[in-house]
Amino acid sequence: GSVDPLKYQDKPATTDAASSGELMTVKLRYKQPEGDTSTLITRPVKDGDLGIDQTSDNFRLAAGVASMAMILRSSEYAGDATLDSARKLVNGALAQDPFGDRKELLVLIDKIKEIGIEGRARTRAP
Repeated sequence: GSVDPLKYQDKPATTDAASSGELMTVKLRYKQPEGDTSTLITRPVKDGDLGIDQTSDNFRLAAGVASMAMILRSSEYAGDATLDSARKLVNGALAQDPFGDRKELLVLIDKIKEIGIEGRARTRAP
């Protein structure tokens, strides 16, 4: 359905900031080890609507590790993450694995699933 038009007020105008496509601005200030003055770097973060398959291997690996950690800690922020979804993220990040660490992480996730920690972690009291 549709939403009825506003009856008692005008529709607010969209601001330039709201229509810019930017989600936020990240500011980073740093100083060289022997320097006296700092340098500011400012970058906008735009809404790119990237799917997880369009992200870098390192991003997918980090997301998979974070998901696994939240599941094991019974974090309230784990949402609907599962060890299967964490495994899928890590599996999608195997292209750059010269030392086999990422494959080893997949083995670790499988072992965690085998011993059934996931279910117990979710029901554990904080």
